[in-house]
Amino acid sequence: PQNEIDSILAHFELHIEQATHLEEQDIDIGIVKAIAAPVRLMVRVQGAFDHSGATPIGVKYRKDVNLAVAYMQVRLDQLLQSYLGENKDIKHTIGVVNSSRDINESDSRVYQNTITKVSGYTYFSLDIRSTDKKIRDEYLEKVKEIISITAKEFAVTIDINFISATDPIESLDINLQNVLKNSCLKNQISNTTMISSAMHDACMVAGQKQSKGNNVPVGMIFIPCRNGISHSPAEYASPEAIAKGALCFVDAVLALN
Repeated sequence: PQNEIDSILAHFELHIEQATHLEEQDIDIGIVKAIAAPVRLMVRVQGAFDHSGATPIGVKYRKDVNLAVAYMQVRLDQLLQSYLGENKDIKHTIGVVNSSRDINESDSRVYQNTITKVSGYTYFSLDIRSTDKKIRDEYLEKVKEIISITAKEFAVTIDINFISATDPIESLDINLQNVLKNSCLKNQISNTTMISSAMHDACMVAGQKQSKGNNVPVGMIFIPCRNGISHSPAEYASPEAIAKGALCFVDAVLALN
């Protein structure tokens, strides 16, 4: 309800970094200044199933989806590297290839691929993230263009389905960033300002509008985690790191009272 959103003075979130910057630099606290958010796609590619031995090599004879997708992946990586070379904040990840249980239960074509066939059907997911929506949207259009051009080159057809899209938080509340910095200074805790490439609850809260026109003020604190591992039994943050994060968190909350 809007009255609950309006009642929020500030929202803080304490989280492990899920990467290795703080650990490698031996820094206690990361003060998050922006949060990336993804647009997610599922790309289905249809070709033709043919005999792997009898069918001649070449696009004239084969509509090989695996070959087409291999080229798509390499060309998408080349696009990514060009953006990174210009210091643009962008990432993409192909996380699922033919391995969605829900898709395979409703459409079993992927199981027609065998060792003795030219592959005729495949699909893959694509997760594209940035803290800058303009960059992300521009990148998405180039991604779709590369996929379409490559599909045509290899005589296969594509169907690009959007799964979801969430707006990034391009700048978290500046006042709360300063409150967190002052808390670190007060407690002699080393700190740095950084972006979050992972999306968190804070992203969803910061996207909520209050009646006075501003977004809910949000601050986010990162602490180091061993080897950047998360969502795994191997995930670990030391008691000392947790304590420093909690101290920074509590002092920041008290500073608002």
